[in-house]
Formats: sequence, C-alpha cells, structure tokens
Amino acid sequence: ASSSSGKADSSSSAASSSSGASSSSGKADSSSSAASSSSGASSSSGKVDSSSSAASSSSGASSSSGKADSSSSAASSSSVASSSSDGKCSSSSEASSSSLSSSSLSSSSVSSSSYSSSSSVQSSSSVNISTPITKKGEQFNPDIEYGTMTDSRDGKTYKTVVVKGRTWMAENLNFTGNNEDFTLQKEYSLCYGNDDNNCELYGRLYSREAAMNSTECGYNTYCNLADPLQGACPAGWHIPSKEEATELNDLALSSSYQDLISAKGWGNDTLAIPAGNDTYGLSFLPAGYKIASNFKNIDLNAFMWANIPGDSQRYLVINATAENKTFLHNGYDANVIYGSIRCVKDE
Repeated sequence: ASSSSGKADSSSSAASSSSGASSSSGKADSSSSAASSSSGASSSSGKVDSSSSAASSSSGASSSSGKADSSSSAASSSSVASSSSDGKCSSSSEASSSSLSSSSLSSSSVSSSSYSSSSSVQSSSSVNISTPITKKGEQFNPDIEYGTMTDSRDGKTYKTVVVKGRTWMAENLNFTGNNEDFTLQKEYSLCYGNDDNNCELYGRLYSREAAMNSTECGYNTYCNLADPLQGACPAGWHIPSKEEATELNDLALSSSYQDLISAKGWGNDTLAIPAGNDTYGLSFLPAGYKIASNFKNIDLNAFMWANIPGDSQRYLVINATAENKTFLHNGYDANVIYGSIRCVKDE
C-alpha cells in the first residue's frame, strides 16, 4: 500500500497494510487507531482525520491527491532556458510543470524529487551518462579536427570549428574587457557564482549590452544593430545573427540536441544527463546563466546570445531538462540576463 501525497495526522497509532506498505510523504492523524483492511481501496481527497477508526487497504491502497507537505515538491524552473519558444516570457517566478519551463530553476542545488519525474530524464543503464568536467579542454570531441584563433586583446586562444560552411568558436568567450573600446565588458560581465574557475571552464557571462558592446542594447531598450556585429568578439569575428543562431537550432531539431553538446560536463548529483554526441564539434557546455541576482542552471543549460533586433533579450538555449531542449527564445523582459557568447568568423 502506498500513500503518495495525502496528509494524515496521528496522535496515537496507525497500522498500515499487512504487506509492502509504504508512505512517501504523509503524516498520519488519528486520535485513536487506524486498522488496515480491504483490498484496492483508494482515497483521492487526501486529509484523513478520524477520531475512531480508519480503514486502509491491505494491498494496493493509495491516497492520490491529498495535501502534500514537502518543500522539495516545488518544481524547479528555467524561464530563461526552458520556457517554450513560442511564447514571450514575462515573469521570473512562474511555477513550472513536468517540462520544467518556468523561471526559477535552481542549479546544482535542485532537489532530486523535482526532477525525478521529468519526462526528459534518461537514466537507463543502457544510456551513456555525461560525466563532470574538471579542467578546460575536456569537453572537446577527439574525432573532430579543430582550428584555433587567438584574441589579440588579451592573448587567449580558442578552438574553432567549421559547421555548414561557417567558422564558429568551439568554446565560450572569456574576455573581461579593457579600458579602451570594451569598457562595458568590465562592468557587465562576470563568472558564474563569481568563481574565476567557472570562467576558465565555461567562459564568462555577459549582459546583452556587454555582448553587443552597445548601451543601445541595455535592458528594456530597443536594440537594432546591423549584422555583422562585432560586439564583444575579437576583431574579424561577430555575435551570431538571427540566421546563424537559427541554423544551429535547426541542426538540433533535425536530429537531436545531443549533436550540439559535449560528451562531458552535463548533469549533476541529482540529475543524470545522457552524454552528448558532439557531432559537429561545437562542444556546448552547460555554463548556466544569471537572472536578476540569481545564478541558475550550471550543469543543465547552455545559452548563446544572438543579435536579433527588438527590445527583448534574444538568445539560443539548450536545456537538457525541458521538452523543447533547443530553441531560439522569442524574447525575455522580466529581468536582466547574463549569458554566454559564441563568436562567428566574418566571411
């Protein structure tokens, strides 16, 4: 017998079923005694409060819709990275369903009960599960022939890869800005959790104005800058246009989001994520993002700014926990977002 969510109160003794009885969340509440009986009985309205005797089942009885008293039953969210691409997100605190598509998804501290019922989770022993990344470079596909580029502004070197005739950075930008032409990056970029090691592994997170390198693209302002837009990218490289971001999204839609992500680095102690195929060598890592003052979804979400005109923040999302795992967001306005940058080489 099992009680899946009903709240029961008991001040004396409660006898459960004679075989295999289990209670997943309930407190029993009875002022005398509750004896088990019958077979297959079910209670669908939850709160049991008896002053004499309450009959439960001896096999298969269940209480299915009572009052749950569990702080871990609140679904995690990700309005930034897992809301549907066909709607504009306007709130950072919507509750999420099993597709995990609201705006408060916490990252590595997510409770296992919030995710264990997600239809996105694959944990079969036949699935190759992604393992943690511990140092820079572990994310790359050894079967891909990568190029390299060096950012002359700070001397950092990045791997590159050609996908559908375009040369992409195969890792996220980690440029802190300077006192000359890139002051916005000094003020409006940071490391996830303010931990420098995360910048080394995942790259920096940038606000839209820092990504586009223009105050015209600040929060809740209309941004309309011509392509190709260098933005925060090195000379000769640019922020992905809508067309270029859509091309990556289409690659995932034509096969699987796993073709875009690295084999290592995805998932955490409470949620196993299948290892990526990294078919094209883009090696996307789940760098997470910052929304308002909260860091969210490292290990679970990848994020890429795109230069798309409008007053809303627009970006490509890869969310391993959502039903729509890869999509180009229609626009988010509720709070300032900090996300990753991938640059594309000018033609």
